Amino acid sequence: MAYRGDRTTGFASPAADNIEDPIDLMAAALDLRQPSRYPIRVEGEALMGRGIKHGDILVVDSAVAPHTGIVVVATVGSEMRVCKLTQREESDG
Repeated sequence: MAYRGDRTTGFASPAADNIEDPIDLMAAALDLRQPSRYPIRVEGEALMGRGIKHGDILVVDSAVAPHTGIVVVATVGSEMRVCKLTQREESDG
């Protein structure tokens, strides 16, 4: 008996009518050919609340202007740190 992949049994998937074309993440969002983009691997669990876990790979785009509240990669001494950007209020003294 020959296998025919175009034959099915049972109920058809309700999602079959909503099939979308594949997404090329490398072209759409992760295009590492851009000189401002590079990957980094996360070490630690400080940003678990934001869904960023130990071992995750983040794609950093240094061309994006930083603003309060976003996750940034900051260089502190000789270390790179992934953290939420906040602004301190200036003190008079």
